[in-house]
Amino acid sequence: MEKEKTEEQENTPVLKWKDIEIQHNKKSVPARETEIEHGGTKKRVIIRRMGWAEKNLFSEQYVEYQIIGETQRTIPRPFGMRIGALQKCIVEAPFETDIDSLNAEDPHMMEAIYLGIDKFNKFDGDLKKKSKQPSSGGKSETEN
Repeated sequence: MEKEKTEEQENTPVLKWKDIEIQHNKKSVPARETEIEHGGTKKRVIIRRMGWAEKNLFSEQYVEYQIIGETQRTIPRPFGMRIGALQKCIVEAPFETDIDSLNAEDPHMMEAIYLGIDKFNKFDGDLKKKSKQPSSGGKSETEN
């Protein structure tokens, strides 16, 4: 049985990404490029893959930890992460990546670019893993 698409999904363009390599911090890193329609003309967008440590530090910014009794609860903040991912991973685009500029762009195009970043960096899986991590009640394994 096929799931019905939401209006958001129907209006979000599917972008074709091409694997490339770019120089970032004097190192060659995996990246992807695509073309989007912007201001009536085709423009290039390049996104990059974050390194392992950078991705973990980035993901940590968008997770809140609460201790209730002896249980640690992890609360992901995926919407903040989406904005942060656009700002961190877009290397080249025909628009700025500050909040006001992102707000001024076509939301369906921003969604399509975010989906490319998410798939390339696998952020969604990170949030799901963090939110389902079992807690040891604040004790290390040797204390249990």
